[in-house]
Amino acid sequence: MNTKIGGLISALFLFLITTLATAQPAIQVLSPNTGLESYETEASIGVRWKESGLTTGQWVKIRLKSSTDPVGVVLGGSRVTKGGSFNRSIPANVVPGKYRVAVEVYRSHDDTGSPIVSDESDADFSVTAPPPPPPASLTSITPTSASVGATVEITGEGFKVGVKNQIHFDQPGDGDVFLHVKALDSKKLSFKLPSELGTGSYVVRVNNGSGDSTGRISFSVILAPKPSVTVLSPNGGEIYTVGDSVNITWKSSNFDSLTVWLTLADKYGTSVPGGKLNAANIPNTGSYSWAIPSDIVPAGTSGAFRIVASSFDDGPSAYDLSDSYFTITGPAPAPEPEPEVLPAPRIDTMSVSNDNCRKEITLAGEGLYAPEGITVFIGDVRGLWVRTLLLDSPADGKSVEFTADPSLKVGNYVVGVINNGKISQVVSFIVEEEAPAVSVPPAVEVVGGVPQPVVPLE
Repeated sequence: MNTKIGGLISALFLFLITTLATAQPAIQVLSPNTGLESYETEASIGVRWKESGLTTGQWVKIRLKSSTDPVGVVLGGSRVTKGGSFNRSIPANVVPGKYRVAVEVYRSHDDTGSPIVSDESDADFSVTAPPPPPPASLTSITPTSASVGATVEITGEGFKVGVKNQIHFDQPGDGDVFLHVKALDSKKLSFKLPSELGTGSYVVRVNNGSGDSTGRISFSVILAPKPSVTVLSPNGGEIYTVGDSVNITWKSSNFDSLTVWLTLADKYGTSVPGGKLNAANIPNTGSYSWAIPSDIVPAGTSGAFRIVASSFDDGPSAYDLSDSYFTITGPAPAPEPEPEVLPAPRIDTMSVSNDNCRKEITLAGEGLYAPEGITVFIGDVRGLWVRTLLLDSPADGKSVEFTADPSLKVGNYVVGVINNGKISQVVSFIVEEEAPAVSVPPAVEVVGGVPQPVVPLE
């Protein structure tokens, strides 16, 4: 009985000891661990470890460290799992040398304290730089000749992607011009010819960081062709009317930009101002629709014009105009107002303010009106005009008053009216000698048998 109890106690004690031992967190690096491993920078390294006593909420951090850099570089991390493993590329900036992998366990991902438990490789393994790529090889260059600023493409093998490759333009006796170009893929380099290149023949080579390319390619730098533009229509002889829509067309070549300027020149060769042709800096599509403005020429007239097409790029400018003039006619002029037709003057009656016609004379009739006034003439019996008077026209055109000249001699006269180039009939009148003044004796009255003058009352 005592033997059974003692056995149970021993088994219970052993269970407790085993349980306590397995409850302690532990981790062990399995690889790299021998010191025989070797990895290149930018190559993948596989880290494996075994663990015990850890929970899934904890965090494993992988660190690459050396004797000269005990802190090292963090490669990454993962949550705790049984039989852990981790794959990550060694950064390109890691200096080749001897390293170990440290596997550290933290309470959580953002725990900045000391690790709960850690382990590292038993021996140093090697990290080396990758071998340099072989020199590039060149296949072709397109085009084989171009001007400064043109886009050129080199094809071949072994161009370094994502970093700058040196492209050299060698010219015997003048050294070389080079530029750095990033390759988008290992078989093509695309770039613009630099302005430092002068005209002439060159030998092209490429250095991808592993030395000059195998093979060379010939290339020529030429002068840039001059831009040109030619007006196609209207090109002379066309007839348009204000308000018409004109399709202006042209052709061009070797323009640095894709814009042109269109202006209008009159028959004197000067540009027509005021936005008559508002087509500055338009897309070089070869055509432009222009609505002729109504005020380009006065109504009832026409004008001769040419289209001027030009380009003012950074390089040489191109210029052309219509070969001859085309015509634009204005709108029909507004009709002239009908002139006012005034009737011929007619005198029906004449009246005077006294008997000898040297005072106020009134002529009555019709048509005694003109905007600029009417002319009254007085003539003698021989038909000679002796007086003319320019008088304001009466508003109603029916009567006019004037004063006869006191210097008119005694005799027979005629009077008439001239209005709008038309002459009325004449009316006769007589200027007579004025009767002498008659003296009237003063009035008297007899007072007491004696005559007395009558004094008028005040």
